Amino acid sequence: MTLNKNQVGDKPVTQVIIDTGIVEGAQVESRRGIPVMFFGGIPYAAPPVGPLRWREPHPVKPWEGVRDATAYASSAPQIVRGKGSFRDIIAQALNYEPANPRVFEYDEDCLYLNVFTPSLVTEKKLPVMFWVHGGAHRNGTGSAYPGQELAERGVVLVTINYRLGPLGFMSHPELTAEGCRGNQGLLDTLYALQWVQRNIAHFGGDKDNVTVFGESAGGHSTIAMFTSPLSQGLIHRAIAQSGVGAHAVQLLDKPGAIPISAHDTGETLGAFLGCKTGIGQLDAMRQLSADEIIQKTATLPIPGVIIDGYCQVKNPMTIIREGRHNDIPLMIGSNAYEGSALYWGSPMPQMTLCQDVETYLAEFQRFFGEDYEEAIKLYPASDQTEMVLSSKEMCGDSLFCAPTRAVAQALADQGKTCFPYYFTQTPEGDTEGKLGAFHAMEIGYVFGSDFLSPLSRDSDRKLSDMMMRYWINFATNGNPNGEGLPKWSEFNSNADQWLELNDSVGMKPIASASKYNVVMKGIDRHIAQAAQ
Repeated sequence: MTLNKNQVGDKPVTQVIIDTGIVEGAQVESRRGIPVMFFGGIPYAAPPVGPLRWREPHPVKPWEGVRDATAYASSAPQIVRGKGSFRDIIAQALNYEPANPRVFEYDEDCLYLNVFTPSLVTEKKLPVMFWVHGGAHRNGTGSAYPGQELAERGVVLVTINYRLGPLGFMSHPELTAEGCRGNQGLLDTLYALQWVQRNIAHFGGDKDNVTVFGESAGGHSTIAMFTSPLSQGLIHRAIAQSGVGAHAVQLLDKPGAIPISAHDTGETLGAFLGCKTGIGQLDAMRQLSADEIIQKTATLPIPGVIIDGYCQVKNPMTIIREGRHNDIPLMIGSNAYEGSALYWGSPMPQMTLCQDVETYLAEFQRFFGEDYEEAIKLYPASDQTEMVLSSKEMCGDSLFCAPTRAVAQALADQGKTCFPYYFTQTPEGDTEGKLGAFHAMEIGYVFGSDFLSPLSRDSDRKLSDMMMRYWINFATNGNPNGEGLPKWSEFNSNADQWLELNDSVGMKPIASASKYNVVMKGIDRHIAQAAQ
């Protein structure tokens, strides 16, 4: 319900009643000067602090009076990288300096969301787009994404913060006994989707038309929602950008493809933090500050999403192939050179540069087993230079491109709706060809903003406009096609094509299909071990 409008300075302000109180937002403008209402820092769950650290999200305590929602709230605690970060590497490679980079605040009290809407009229029932940010489940914030460009085109956009790293993806036997198995970041996402069901009508949105979409770790989270039994009825379409989660194989309480369980990892984490293993370790870990936990575990591998038998019943590829996913349309895609910037800048340990060819070959042998000879011909490493090039290509193919096609194949075989894409646009300034269509580059085109690279050329702005229309069409009715747009066909295994997004948009054969088949053999070996 909209209460009233008044003025704060020269900006209109609107108050809206939600289930926990009154929030007051403000007007922002798109690049074209079209006004959009913004509500920032709305709490969707109680602060996950003290005894609620590592627990499932709990209800927000209602407040009295009017809550200021004209600014973003704190983001999840994380290692904040400046020079040498993913974003900095890209900016240096493109000789590009983003204008007025924002500074974010970080706090364990981080479960907030933001809403951008072109209308507060409940009867509008606008499609809702629910964005989950990326960052390897260790970094990032929903507050980094400007939503006014999408909102001005007739959708309600929601962006969220969720718990990250050791505070957002931690399992422990004592925690399981309390009723939470881990995957807290996914549980936060589900809780925010429940908030949307209760409240989004007050912002002009349709609770029965919600599209979850995200990139990288956010794409993985999107597929997690697509495959989770807990999200049934909360989402109605899904868009996974460069993220599937095919490598999510760690089991909660027993070894599998990963030789230690998530429980073991949690106890090891506690011991590393100086908390004695055994009864009471979890309570001791809760006495530590969030900053101490984040800083001390910065170089430790954190499992991320695990197979917990509750939120994630099985590996997502297994769920999809078994047809046990939510029966909703899916758009999914990847970028042509995912491994370029990601390989350099990712904090994920498995993506660090191999020190020598011998290490690379040994890792390939472990991953591919009996298919090693076939795989090494496709990703050769006769010397250090060739190894680096093959490593980058393998990184992108194994994490994103091959699983993307495998998902499309599985859904097509079931007669389900899937629209795959392949983003190949090359950024301006990449004069040496180091980056290509790098990981996360498409985000700026989807949001209509200079996110990681500037939309400075006419061809960039044209492609961005087309992609925004595809995305919004899909969010509106489950089909990205529309007037004036090149035809985007549903995936068909016989045709084996996807929509290529560049200066010349159109359906193209999947050129690396045979390579992806080999990569999936290695991935499927590990998925099978997780199922044992």
